[in-house]
Amino acid sequence: MSGFVKCQKPSETSSSSISSGIPTLDKLIELSDGTVSCIYEDQNSFFHNTMLQTFVSSCTDRNQQCLVLSCEDKLLLRFLYAQKESEEEPEVPKNLLIAWRYKSMSPAEPKFKWNLLSKQPLPKEMIVNSLDELLCILKSKEALKTVIFSLFSPLFGQFTPDQIFKTLFEIKKYARLNKHTVFLSLPKFLVDEETSVFFDNIIQIRSNLLFPHETSYYIGYLELLKVSSVGAFRVNSLESTKYGIVLKTKKIKIERIDIPPDETVPSASCGQSF
Repeated sequence: MSGFVKCQKPSETSSSSISSGIPTLDKLIELSDGTVSCIYEDQNSFFHNTMLQTFVSSCTDRNQQCLVLSCEDKLLLRFLYAQKESEEEPEVPKNLLIAWRYKSMSPAEPKFKWNLLSKQPLPKEMIVNSLDELLCILKSKEALKTVIFSLFSPLFGQFTPDQIFKTLFEIKKYARLNKHTVFLSLPKFLVDEETSVFFDNIIQIRSNLLFPHETSYYIGYLELLKVSSVGAFRVNSLESTKYGIVLKTKKIKIERIDIPPDETVPSASCGQSF
């Protein structure tokens, strides 16, 4: 996967910084102002819901105005409580004291902030009731964080190819003009049209249910189909585009994996006696 990517991200302490809520995902894609990012859903997995809910949680925790559109039962629309870590440093046994020159170094991996079992309903002011209403808001407002669950699923009604293209064009247009950050999921297995041109980042989810021979450590797999930025150049330096998904009560982690080829083609000398 080649391309140009922004070389410098906003500071984590900046009020304008945007996080997916999953530290390891933030290292892979940039959810910046003006971007439209998409998750291609797997019909055997609901992990796209978890990713979008965690993004809503992150926006809420940072006091960023967020809108949510879903045609599912409203009970689905929940965001996760932030787990407030104790500010007191735990006492370290004397035999485990770290050398002074390493003490100030930050940990290699930020802690995940959310408890996946602790949820509460979304405030009514965050919920948008229809796609038309959402487009009107995106056209008239600025700098909104916007989440759309399962866009173009049957619950949204029937869409012709022209309607799909027009809707995605308007979403991207208003995101660019008004500096919105849009994060949505799309049941690509139901949408035949080529939609990648409308998205800055595309994430493909693959369930582990159809691969019982693979390790159960991962609940599924994530592949980066497209990574880009708005208004700047960046050389893509990702080591891999395929990642395993670890999901626990207080942990979501996306880690690089090396997937071997599906089968090994024997050479002409295979089985030859000497």
